[in-house]
Amino acid sequence: MVLINSNDADVTTKNVTYWLYYYGILFKRINYSDDISIQDFKLSNQTISFSLVLNEKIHSSDISFFWYRRGVNVAK
Repeated sequence: MVLINSNDADVTTKNVTYWLYYYGILFKRINYSDDISIQDFKLSNQTISFSLVLNEKIHSSDISFFWYRRGVNVAK
């Protein structure tokens, strides 16, 4: 599965998800505005595993690729 981290208004990310869907590639998109919680986090034998909760549980072992698209503008 491809895990995508973007902002919800990014048109390029939306276009990429259309192509992923078209080719039958599993993906989950996380937007910066989404509420996400970490259910568990384990570090053992140089392996990191975690589970995110975003309407459903996402295990790190299910993620084969991570795409980070566009940073967040943090104005102070």
